[in-house]
Amino acid sequence: MTFRSADELYTVVLPDEVRHRMATVIAEDPERETGGILIGSYSQDRRIAIVTQATQPPRDSIRERFHFIRGIFGLTGLLRRLWNSPQREHYIGEWHYHTSVRVEPSEEDISQMRDIAIDPNYQCKEPIMIICGSQKGIQAAVTRVFVFPCGDMQELMV
Repeated sequence: MTFRSADELYTVVLPDEVRHRMATVIAEDPERETGGILIGSYSQDRRIAIVTQATQPPRDSIRERFHFIRGIFGLTGLLRRLWNSPQREHYIGEWHYHTSVRVEPSEEDISQMRDIAIDPNYQCKEPIMIICGSQKGIQAAVTRVFVFPCGDMQELMV
């Protein structure tokens, strides 16, 4: 699935296998929020992000019915290995799941992504946030994709 900004400056490619991986993590406990990081690569001009992995929540994450805080356990080693691999994949953003069909980024989400965009430790000036949502008894799942170039939030559409 491909998502694009209205001005077509930014594109996120989210392969079916990555979407399936997120759905599998969600299905393990759909009554609590969950999430992880997005791993992938950018095109040379940094306008196209290709997501190759969506991790499960690190084991030090906090998962509650209406709240999720992603932990950090194991991420440094994983990202170091991926950066040093021949494909040179790296951190490109965050994903999380809401236990409702309302998938709006919270003020905390927006603040976190803006901080990531300007933090030199992340080396991610255009971080991506994917939010999934569904509700018990409702079959349709909702996925929304946002990009934060230099901290400005833009929603990408299919």
